[in-house]
Amino acid sequence: MKNTYFSIFTSQEKENIVGFIQKDFPDAETELKQDKFIVFKTSVEPKFFTEIGYLEKTFLLIKQFDKLKGNYFKPMFQWAGRHSFEQITEVNKHFGFKSFRIILKDKEKTISGHRRAIKSLERKIANETRLTINRVNPDTEIWIMHTAGDYGFIIFKLAK
Repeated sequence: MKNTYFSIFTSQEKENIVGFIQKDFPDAETELKQDKFIVFKTSVEPKFFTEIGYLEKTFLLIKQFDKLKGNYFKPMFQWAGRHSFEQITEVNKHFGFKSFRIILKDKEKTISGHRRAIKSLERKIANETRLTINRVNPDTEIWIMHTAGDYGFIIFKLAK
């Protein structure tokens, strides 16, 4: 089965990123490529991503939103409140993470805000995945992210 991944890559690999991914992941299907990230599907085990040097950070893609305008975090929190995060449990079998925190990103900057929505979502995810909430020193993170291209992502980080 193929999972979908979101990877942030080093700026010097910008031009060759699709070729590198297809070399390392022969069954990879590129779904979206922007200046600093790529979204692709592959059946490679998630643990393998921790060994790839040209990928700065790799995440399991939980949900992608296109053409977000205006109050763009609202539809992401609404979707997250209604859907299950059982994918995380399956992928976490490869890593053994015990704790997490939620990070809110807007155009590459970590932001604060939406406190009630974040706390509610943290409790929901903790109940569904058996991960504990640790806002100071977590094993992993779940990012709720809005990009400059008006995309939104809910992603699960695959490394500390």
